[in-house]
Amino acid sequence: MYRDTRKHKKHIAKMGIEIDYSYQNRGIGQILMKEIVKFAKQAWKDLELIEVSISGSNKQSIRAHEKFGFKHVAAVPNAIKWKGKYYSEMIMQYRIR
Repeated sequence: MYRDTRKHKKHIAKMGIEIDYSYQNRGIGQILMKEIVKFAKQAWKDLELIEVSISGSNKQSIRAHEKFGFKHVAAVPNAIKWKGKYYSEMIMQYRIR
C-alpha cells in the first residue's frame, strides 16, 4: 500500500494483493484486505479512499473486491499488455470515510 504525497491526491491510498495460485480460494485475500483497511484507518486519519487496479480478465479478483465492498469507478481499455494480448484495467475504490 502506498499513498501519494501530493496534497490533491493525499486522500487516496493505492494497494495491491497477489495470492499464489496454490493458496487461492481459502479466504486469505479477504483477511489481507480487512487488515490493510484496518491499518490504513489507523495510520492515516485523513485517508478517504483505497484504490486498486485489476486486470479486466481477472474475474476472481474483481469478485473478491466487490464482495469486500469495492466499487467500479473506471475501466481503461488496453492498459495492460501481457504475452502480446491487451486487457482493460479495472479501477476500483473502497471508501473508508
